[in-house]
Amino acid sequence: MSINFPVKIVKEGLAKIAIPDPSLYTNGKRVEPAWAPVFYNPRAELSRDLSVCFLAVYLKGTDKEVILAEPLSATGVRGIRYVIEVNNIKKVFLNDIDKKAFKLIQYNVKLNKIEDKVEVGNEDASLFLLRKKFEGEIFDVIDLDPYGSSVPFLDAALKALKRRGVLGLTFTDTAVAQGVYPHKALKKYFVFAFRTPFSKELALRIFLGYVAREAAKYDLIIRPLFGFHAEYYVRFFVQIDKSGREAHRELLEKLGYIIYDKKTGLRKVLSISNILASGLEKGEVKLGPLWLESFAEQEIVEKMIKEVEKRKFRLFKKEIKILKLIRDEIKISLPFYYTVTEFAQRFKVKEPSPLRVVQKLVGEGFSASLTHFDSKGFKTTAPMEVMYNLFLGGST
Repeated sequence: MSINFPVKIVKEGLAKIAIPDPSLYTNGKRVEPAWAPVFYNPRAELSRDLSVCFLAVYLKGTDKEVILAEPLSATGVRGIRYVIEVNNIKKVFLNDIDKKAFKLIQYNVKLNKIEDKVEVGNEDASLFLLRKKFEGEIFDVIDLDPYGSSVPFLDAALKALKRRGVLGLTFTDTAVAQGVYPHKALKKYFVFAFRTPFSKELALRIFLGYVAREAAKYDLIIRPLFGFHAEYYVRFFVQIDKSGREAHRELLEKLGYIIYDKKTGLRKVLSISNILASGLEKGEVKLGPLWLESFAEQEIVEKMIKEVEKRKFRLFKKEIKILKLIRDEIKISLPFYYTVTEFAQRFKVKEPSPLRVVQKLVGEGFSASLTHFDSKGFKTTAPMEVMYNLFLGGST
């Protein structure tokens, strides 16, 4: 098979991957992956590491061998790493509509000597999934990792996934769901989104809520297993199951809105069932609909921490830090966080350390933790008046 552009072999995890020579696609300061003939983003290595660890943890202890599809494979790095680094993988289907990517995936599969476990396709991602479904190949795991939104491929993925299958999704259009472009958020995700101090978590929950609403069309429910926000993207894994009655209840009780008062900073949470009978006060904006419950499961995160510690990826220190923050923050069942910046600006005081704020709140008997979403953020069950007094009193 001929690859008609210069490549470089890189090692990521346990895989060897041929990528377009990055030295040829720079803007003078840094590599621009989008300029290369096949997309490979080294900044997404953390995402791939955590995805490998999630799947390893999720499948550990089971004898079941799974069939996985990655219909937007580019170089094939993610799917190839799944084959090499995760046990219980029976077969992986890699696919990309681009002919150059298709040839590079074939080359990388051969480079890693895994031809017996991988089938490579060259067609539109949605058509690939639906064709496999109609041929009788229903997947245990489908991983969508596009540049942009997973929305165009979600419907086909829901149809091609087995009952209790796992769906991995990436969204890089986080600015839309963070409220930078409210009109686009309404058009694309049918949500109200405005800039807030907790916009990074808002984005994750808007994407989860969208998936839950799309799944409900087919009497499907979602169970978020693990999710996170890093740099420019949101990434999460959900289990999909069939339940018409539960799908209706999920929409009413697990989806809803955050009511945010821009003047006071006060946040309120209302489920869909509650907001039907609730109006807005002056100064309040409605954010959502979005996912209100946890975006990760405690047991899975704990096991992922041990898995990352064992594997010692190149970025393992950063990955451990993220996972430990997620472990702590999901113990607080609130769909938003606060930042020291918003209080410092409101009261015109010096920004305290978020860790100091958390320690102070815990000392006063409230649950509190730092958050992986924002280095200046924290979560707490303390009421707003307690935090007002904390910042106004200067005791932080």
